[in-house]
Amino acid sequence: MKSTLTNGVGCEGWMSELPDDVLLSKLSIPGTHNSMSYTCYEANIILMREHREDKINVAILDFGSSAIKLAVAEKMAPGDELFRTVYLDSEPSEGAVQRGVVFNLSETSEKVRKLLSRAEADLGIEIDHLYASISGQGLHSLLIKQVEEYDAPHEITQADIERLWGKIEEPDGKFFLNADFARFSVNGSSVLRPVGVKAMKLQVSIQTVVTDRMVTDNVEEVLAHKLDLEVEPYLVGVVELSKRVLTPEQKRIGSALVDFGAETTTVAYFNHGVLESLRVIPMGGNQITYDLTDLDISPEEAERVKIAHASLSLDTSDKEELIVKAPDMRTDKRVSRYNVNQYI
Repeated sequence: MKSTLTNGVGCEGWMSELPDDVLLSKLSIPGTHNSMSYTCYEANIILMREHREDKINVAILDFGSSAIKLAVAEKMAPGDELFRTVYLDSEPSEGAVQRGVVFNLSETSEKVRKLLSRAEADLGIEIDHLYASISGQGLHSLLIKQVEEYDAPHEITQADIERLWGKIEEPDGKFFLNADFARFSVNGSSVLRPVGVKAMKLQVSIQTVVTDRMVTDNVEEVLAHKLDLEVEPYLVGVVELSKRVLTPEQKRIGSALVDFGAETTTVAYFNHGVLESLRVIPMGGNQITYDLTDLDISPEEAERVKIAHASLSLDTSDKEELIVKAPDMRTDKRVSRYNVNQYI
């Protein structure tokens, strides 16, 4: 599905512009998988080269298990830090991406090439470098600590801090994607500003997000080598999503953000205003679809039932019966909505 959006951020009536037959599964809604790649308004995004008069654009790719998605956003006003999404498009992954990881390099590069060609034709711009959103299997948080001890009381300097940071190395086979915070302690006590404090021991604790190096290597192979594109610093999908759906207060008091995908589910926990933990579970919406085939229906019909009728509400008084297609896809049969929701 492809969309070209013209409305800015905060348009309360945006759903009224959609055709009545558009499925919920085809929409990008905050809190649903991959939607973070459509709302990249953060000031820390490096801007793509200006191609149109007074317009600065950024392009973002998201490699999902069900679809590879492209979003293009433009700066809303000169000097403004906000962007609005002006273009969305997707190509079905069809096995080229598995559990959020690029699996077939040739098939993935061809799908990305199609997405970029359509976007360039529709928008009248050239996309020569972009961002890639990293999610899926292999992604997790990692707390890293470094310590420096002194033979005598030592006044900490900025050079000491930089030397401590310089000692941090990527674990074997891992790639650093994000560092959410750094906490310092002097002689075992937490301090906000260690420079100028006399200490025998200085420690820094850094909450990072890493992924398997193979994940980023495959993305780079597709974008940089096969398509000759410049790849900007990687985005962590669920971290970008949290900027849109969690308030600073929610992150301060403690909140979990769950991002459901087709083959993976990402859980990120925020507390004291920062990311405390991130893990990816190798199960997603497809597992629910497969489970629903136990009702003696085909995978295609199970997917339709899941999207159209399934709910997290397990009401024992719900006696509604659904008309579904038998495995031959010709004969109708009845299943209980309550039984369907038991699988959810």
